[in-house]
Amino acid sequence: HQAYLGFRAHAHSRVFYRRREKNIERKCGNLAEWTHRFGGAYPFMLVLDADSTMAGETILRMVDAMERNPGIGLLQTTPTIIKGQTLFARVSQFSVRLYGRVAAAGLAWWAGSEASYWGHNAILRTEAFASSAHLPILEGREPFGGAILSHDTVEAALLRRAGWAVHVTAALDGSCEETPATMLDFIQRDHRWCQGNMQHLGLLKTRSMTVMNRIQMAMGFMAYFSSPLWLASLVAGMVIQLQYPTDWSSFAYLLHPEFSPFMLATLLSGVLLIGPKVMGGLLVLSRPRERRAFGGGRRIAKGMAMEILLSALIAPIMMVASTKAIIQIASGHDAGWKAQDRDADGVSWRDAFRAMRWQMATGLLFCVGLGFRPDLVTWFAPVVLPLLFSVPLVVFTSRRGLGDAAAKAGFLAVPDEAGVSVSTIPSSTQSSVLRA
Repeated sequence: HQAYLGFRAHAHSRVFYRRREKNIERKCGNLAEWTHRFGGAYPFMLVLDADSTMAGETILRMVDAMERNPGIGLLQTTPTIIKGQTLFARVSQFSVRLYGRVAAAGLAWWAGSEASYWGHNAILRTEAFASSAHLPILEGREPFGGAILSHDTVEAALLRRAGWAVHVTAALDGSCEETPATMLDFIQRDHRWCQGNMQHLGLLKTRSMTVMNRIQMAMGFMAYFSSPLWLASLVAGMVIQLQYPTDWSSFAYLLHPEFSPFMLATLLSGVLLIGPKVMGGLLVLSRPRERRAFGGGRRIAKGMAMEILLSALIAPIMMVASTKAIIQIASGHDAGWKAQDRDADGVSWRDAFRAMRWQMATGLLFCVGLGFRPDLVTWFAPVVLPLLFSVPLVVFTSRRGLGDAAAKAGFLAVPDEAGVSVSTIPSSTQSSVLRA
């Protein structure tokens, strides 16, 4: 409250602070209550999270785009991550800053006027939102029933069903947010998102929903369901291999690989995983101003190498975490909506051990299988080793000291270290927010 009073004293416009008497239905309830009581006085509303920021020029450009395009119901920016200090947060911050624009541009092209809404750092046409985006209360008990957790995707679908365009733009800088500081906080938030995306399965049969919105909801679910599929494929592969004797010729295959369907699938997987990262890196390297903002080509290359390495180590941990979340949600466990600490500095060994026991147990089970087939160690090591060492990975990546040391050494450094967005998008691109 004191922060609000201080801001109001120096603001050059009227500022209001609201506190609902009945804080129901979380964030979507907050938006619905404001729209119902005050929305008629405002043609647009800018939605931000508590950890979001947006430059004034960015807001003005968004308002201008909405005024010039009366058929748009929602315009979503692609926020960059700021204030990442722990090693884990810096991985997300660097990857979004370097690669995010490529992914966002692809999404904007692919989805067109049926793009996604991420719940914040977006501007909405109040009339459109009030008339068409009222969220239903799902039948049944939580976790599948009750209030919709991942409300943003559903609100975008409702806007599209009513004929309003929903766009995402990669042509604006100055839109920022923060990210969970530790892997445990990230997993906690991901658990809630997983439940929200599982709720969407019941909405796929909603009448008049566009094909694109159905695809987006299905893709949101698959983003989590792919984890148990990955784990199941690893287990199935191990079980199949245990039917055969040890064959050390697999090492010779690594030294002298031959082209095969397996090799082709591996190469395609690598292109899909690493390709967007390479494209993002090349884009920045090709632009002198952006390259200097990141500290030069050498720092970019070092940051990319560390980001890819740490992402590869984190992936098996998230595989088990998402699998566990799906099992818990399917068995009736509600993820809830817990507040997160963006300023956390360090996770205790005890908390990390308690949180990672499923990861370690999974790694040990694979080790049992490898005891019978030691020739497969090379193939399973990229998955098994991060699981076995998940506790120290959680602990060390949660420390600010290591994150700061990495940045000083030229790893994972970004232009806006101090939380001040440095525009790396040419002004000629920013002048046209929407692409036809």
